[in-house]
Amino acid sequence: METILQDLRYAVRTLARQPAFTAIAVFTLAVGIGANTAIYSVVDATLLRTLPFSDPGRLMKLVARNAKKGAQFTPQGVLRFPLAGTKPPEVFQEVHALLEQLALEPVTA
Repeated sequence: METILQDLRYAVRTLARQPAFTAIAVFTLAVGIGANTAIYSVVDATLLRTLPFSDPGRLMKLVARNAKKGAQFTPQGVLRFPLAGTKPPEVFQEVHALLEQLALEPVTA
């Protein structure tokens, strides 16, 4: 235990003699720890946690194409359908009808 205290006192004396080196070392450690924390937070939120839905395998992405402009895009917003008791082909027919009303062509790729 005594040797550990001697080593710590020696380290503090050495760092106190070179304040520029100490500042750079502390800054480098702070940036490294902050970057690792940020990266882990993103990985945890996007890859490790499950989606907040009861059946994430049934999620779909709608993509539409404007035939006049030749542009392809994803409609923004939330489309809600009464899925309880509705068969999937009926839901797709409703989505297709909605896209036709908006003068959009659904992409089937």
